[in-house]
Amino acid sequence: MQWMSGRFFRLRSVWSCATALVISVTILSGCGTDSKLDSGKSETAVTERQPRASKSRIAASSAPAVLGYSKQFVGSQACSACHTDVADEYQTHPMAHAMAVAADDDDRPENISESKFITTPSLSYRVEEHDGKIFHHERRIDSKGEVVYDQAVPIDYAVGSGSRGRSYLTNMDGRLYQSAVSWYTDGPKWGLSPGYAPEYHERFERRVTHACLACHSGRANPHPTDTNRFGKPAFLEHAIGCERCHGAGGEHIEFHQTKQATSQDSDPIVNPERLSSGRKDAVCTQCHLQGRRRILQYGRSEFDFRPGMNISDIWVTLVKTAGIKSGTAAAVSQVEQMYESQCYKKSDGQLTCISCHDPHRRPNAGEAANFYRQRCLNCHDSGQTECSEVLAVRQHSDSDSCISCHMPSFAALDVHAAQTDHRVLKQQPLPTSQQPDNAARELTVFSEPDVRLSQRDIDRAKAIFLAEMAYLGGNSELAQQAIPMLIKVVESNRHDTEALLAMGKAMMQMGQPEMAMRAWTTILQDQPRHEEALEAIAALTHQSGQLEQAEQTYKELLNVNPTRSRYLGRMAHVLGQLGKFPEGIAAAEAALAIDPSLAQAHGWLAEAYRSIGDIKKADDHAQKFELFRSNESQDAGQ
Repeated sequence: MQWMSGRFFRLRSVWSCATALVISVTILSGCGTDSKLDSGKSETAVTERQPRASKSRIAASSAPAVLGYSKQFVGSQACSACHTDVADEYQTHPMAHAMAVAADDDDRPENISESKFITTPSLSYRVEEHDGKIFHHERRIDSKGEVVYDQAVPIDYAVGSGSRGRSYLTNMDGRLYQSAVSWYTDGPKWGLSPGYAPEYHERFERRVTHACLACHSGRANPHPTDTNRFGKPAFLEHAIGCERCHGAGGEHIEFHQTKQATSQDSDPIVNPERLSSGRKDAVCTQCHLQGRRRILQYGRSEFDFRPGMNISDIWVTLVKTAGIKSGTAAAVSQVEQMYESQCYKKSDGQLTCISCHDPHRRPNAGEAANFYRQRCLNCHDSGQTECSEVLAVRQHSDSDSCISCHMPSFAALDVHAAQTDHRVLKQQPLPTSQQPDNAARELTVFSEPDVRLSQRDIDRAKAIFLAEMAYLGGNSELAQQAIPMLIKVVESNRHDTEALLAMGKAMMQMGQPEMAMRAWTTILQDQPRHEEALEAIAALTHQSGQLEQAEQTYKELLNVNPTRSRYLGRMAHVLGQLGKFPEGIAAAEAALAIDPSLAQAHGWLAEAYRSIGDIKKADDHAQKFELFRSNESQDAGQ
């Protein structure tokens, strides 16, 4: 059988989580810089690396100190002890409900009892709760109506406030995966998660990475050695809390309890109002600037941002700004739109995100029009009406709302895109269906006020992005552009994991597997448990017929992550080629326990069982292979 044609051998790594979760939130912290900030009394950036933990929403826990956080983190409950009114008000904001333990969420907006939905004649889904746990089911029937499988997956976390929807995560020993089932406020209704096609999708194996959870949780607990894995507990604070915008609160509490009367020092807490405009916006843009791709600076992690830093201290962000000018602003983030607005350009740095948005509360539907109108009048009220529309028309339309005309809503094209037009145009243009060809090719780096990125950092980020696009799209022209820039980066720093990973991808696209292997094995010298590098090496050695090396690398990969069906399926094929059928059968059966719909696993097992004389099992898997192979053909064409 041509096992390698199916989903087991898709080497393309999915680096973006842009459609993985249905939420609007902000991001995390954890840095390692001792730089002094330069614009205000309370601009102290937190630099310690070990935290004290806090639990969900406004609750503390006794979780251990964890890599990436200051030991001075105290959790939002400690803040609410003194700031009760603000803490209570913050509960009206979606960020305060960004994530919850699924089974313990008493405020869940969705109705589990009405969760069943059907996507094709053979596939249906439902959610159930029993014994204090939540389970998501995928059920498949054959043409006779008989159940082929009914797989139940335990759900650990609900992600999203419910303002637009919620998605759900399962935790497999620190590896988080998104469920195929999501709940949408529009309806409301249950359905497949964003990006999932009715017949072919990633089921319960869509990996949720550090980059995703850096934004969609309050304080994550990254695993100390494994990439895109989390510790125990996975989260120290589930929802977005006080310290995400104000920095660690331990020293602030100590200051007010013991030092305030005698100390000459200023309060160490970060007050974003006192930051310079770029750093003030960075508190928001750490999460609300998705761009086309965010590339970590060398030596940084997704959890290194601290209030008071610049975004470029952690990431180089390639933005979609070209789409704004070509009429496709509906697919662009709020930050990119705002920076292109005349309001921002003419404000001389005075207009920031919190000029319009109250970070502690969201106005309810009845007060929203007046709330945002007053924000507009803070700049546009000169004592006379500055709107050219007659008052009677304005009052007739949505209570004299400025934003209804100047910031109309977009359709929800992308969960990370703006839902209102932050360009604040005087007159909305007619929509453009497509942006120019050159806009799709243009690589624009996000520019922060008073920050100048080095050309080396810019070239590194662009090269990594181009290599990924070349690998995903089979584009040798992009690979050719990326390689010279990557060579310069790698020659100057052989420890740059992201550049080496991208180098391997570009070399593979150029038909240079030996060079790709050299780049990926270099990564393992520093990080022997690097999952993506191990997977790439295992697949490459398998494809090139180096079966013993492939077997050994797959063993190492499965030691790092035994929860991926494709790793187990590929391992089964290698073992079969080596004549190790009992071990191969065990691996293939383990793959099917994770994903019972894998056509090629059934097909291989049919041949394997027949080769050892177990005809009954061979026939059973052969029937299932016939049932699923149409799906596998669709998989190969993705």
